[in-house]
Amino acid sequence: GLALSLVAGPAEQRRLDAIEAFLGQPLIRGPALPEARDLRALTPPNRTLLLLAGRRDKLRKGDVLGALVKDGGFPPEAIGRIDVLETTCAVAVSRAHAHAVLKFTQAARIKKARVKAHLLG
Repeated sequence: GLALSLVAGPAEQRRLDAIEAFLGQPLIRGPALPEARDLRALTPPNRTLLLLAGRRDKLRKGDVLGALVKDGGFPPEAIGRIDVLETTCAVAVSRAHAHAVLKFTQAARIKKARVKAHLLG
């Protein structure tokens, strides 16, 4: 088989030295990756909207999606996965629409009740 070890910079050099000492021979080293100056590529495309209502409040995924798409007028593509938990609900929202969805959710009603909302991340 083939075993690979990724070493992330000088902080992990001791780990690489320990592997070489254990094997008793020098390791084959590949080229180092260029430094990442622009980390925007690592930014996730969605943010999480946390609603402080859940199954205990008889909230369903369709209620949340309907409120955001029908009442809020947001495109369905802007809404991602919806997880309804016991007392909370997590909704993946595209970064472009995150703040608008938060403002709408704080002012609107879902199932005839005001729901507190927060953006995570």
